[in-house]
Amino acid sequence: MARITDPDLLRLSSASSGAGADGEVFIDKTALTIELISTNEWVGSNFSQTEGVTLQALYSFLKNQWKNNDTDDFYNFRFPMEAITAEQFEFTNDWKPSSTTVRSYIRTGGWAEKDVSGSSRQEWLGVITLGN
Repeated sequence: MARITDPDLLRLSSASSGAGADGEVFIDKTALTIELISTNEWVGSNFSQTEGVTLQALYSFLKNQWKNNDTDDFYNFRFPMEAITAEQFEFTNDWKPSSTTVRSYIRTGGWAEKDVSGSSRQEWLGVITLGN
């Protein structure tokens, strides 16, 4: 496995990791959370906790769900993210990653988590180095 950089390698899960996951991304419309599901939580996942998912791939996957998924009615909810650059994003309108574990799966990007008024709740730094 490798780090997920292509949103086509992510699949929408019909349940959270504790309730019989069947994909890498669970969108909880009630709690307004996004859960990434690694091989630690579901053996069929396309990524492990070591590799993770790029923030850009997650953003693109969510865009596709809001645009093309008529069965889950995501279009009834405000879109959960705003792109500032390819590595800088904001989770907006009270949306956020579902846990600290999920936050640790996100790669190559930093983000702020904002409430509906635009106030920042948390900010996460994404560090990319050149190695040694």
